[in-house]
Amino acid sequence: TTTTTTTSKVCAESSATVQALAGGHQDCFESCLELCTAADSALAATLAYGPTQTMQEVCSKLQVWLCPLEVESAACAAMLAGAAQYNITLPTKAEDAKAACNDQKNSTNAFFGELDV
Repeated sequence: TTTTTTTSKVCAESSATVQALAGGHQDCFESCLELCTAADSALAATLAYGPTQTMQEVCSKLQVWLCPLEVESAACAAMLAGAAQYNITLPTKAEDAKAACNDQKNSTNAFFGELDV
């Protein structure tokens, strides 16, 4: 018999909140493994400093955050759409995310509120 070694839990070393998010959208996090650490950083920034710092954190790791926008995954689409229940509006297209980060100096609401791109 062949034994495959896999982690029993996606984002096993992340916070409980990110683990719960990853558990609900496992296919997305398995496709975008660096998202675990990026989500932890964004969550910590949100809790400590609010949306402005969160946006700066997301934009500083934009390549990681583009993964869920670029992979064809229903789990990623659901995760991005589900952010709204936490009053977080995330772009659903990579070009919108890039534009929002380019505009971050002028607008602190590009990710958290209306997206005017």
